Amino acid sequence: MRKYFGELMLTINNFNLKDYRSICSNIFLHKDITTEKSICRYISIDCLIDMLSTNKLYVSNRKHLNDKREQGIKENLRDIFPLTAQYHSKEMTQNEAQRINDLHRAAYSVYVSCWTQRIEESIMFWHCYGQDTCRIATTIGDLVNSIVSPNNTILIAPIKYDDRGRTELVEQKVFSKHVAYKDEQEIRLCVLPNEKENPPLLSIDLSAMIHEIIINPFFCKSYQIFLKETLEDWFTFLKGRVSLSHILEFDF
Repeated sequence: MRKYFGELMLTINNFNLKDYRSICSNIFLHKDITTEKSICRYISIDCLIDMLSTNKLYVSNRKHLNDKREQGIKENLRDIFPLTAQYHSKEMTQNEAQRINDLHRAAYSVYVSCWTQRIEESIMFWHCYGQDTCRIATTIGDLVNSIVSPNNTILIAPIKYDDRGRTELVEQKVFSKHVAYKDEQEIRLCVLPNEKENPPLLSIDLSAMIHEIIINPFFCKSYQIFLKETLEDWFTFLKGRVSLSHILEFDF
């Protein structure tokens, strides 16, 4: 464990390394997914244009996500206190309890970018992520290959859905969610903070990453066409990669 401004930070050694393989410098992929896996991300128009303009992928601290569990806020009081081994020495027991508590607190301070394995369009997702969004499609391999010389350690793994019982495993704190979210089918990119860059901004080769952008179906048809033409005009590599959604069809 390392410290940043007095706070502990997770390192790759806090994860079960036998479940990961290194696919390039500082990037580790979970054994349950492949680089060929198609993934999508719903993103606001403002964030999309900012990303396209700066070639930077912003990853949010878990503390800023809407889900209170992601922020480390528990539903059950008993879950606040992790299971701790009892030692003959009271001091050893207290030290171990403090170590586990610090690990868990650090797990709620990592940075994440959330993607979904659901490659078909979903009305539920369009409603959930707001009516000012677009959808980006890529593969895990192209996402990884588009990240330019990351300074931070990055882990990519599927989310496991359960009832969030007590656990001492840091990995479960980072890569699990309540079973109520199972329809998300999330693939999570986790960026571990370091002393050099906080929060991290990942430099991205977007022409290598983006396969397709789908315009929000809730926009009126004229605005969908305008947005498509504007994106392709401003960012020429997007020509032929921006599509209109066909979930909702308009009569005008």
